Amino acid sequence: VNLIADNAYAAEPLAAFTVPLDRGNNIRWEIAIEDLMAPVDHGKAAGKLILYDEFGELETVTLVSAGPVERGNFIKRAWDSFLLFFKNLFS
Repeated sequence: VNLIADNAYAAEPLAAFTVPLDRGNNIRWEIAIEDLMAPVDHGKAAGKLILYDEFGELETVTLVSAGPVERGNFIKRAWDSFLLFFKNLFS
């Protein structure tokens, strides 16, 4: 399943988090998406949002699917299988 920002959200609200005074400068983030295969249920863990600075990880938030993703028809599954084959071949 190809997830984009509109299809995933944080499992728990992340309005704010605190860090020690000597940390928190130059905060960066990374999204690690899990490989999922349809069907995917609403609320299934889909990856993680990791916030970190130059000293290491500050916070990790679980991303979940915003809605269900149904299994595609035969043509869609055949095309996705074709793409996955070449993705795995060259990675």
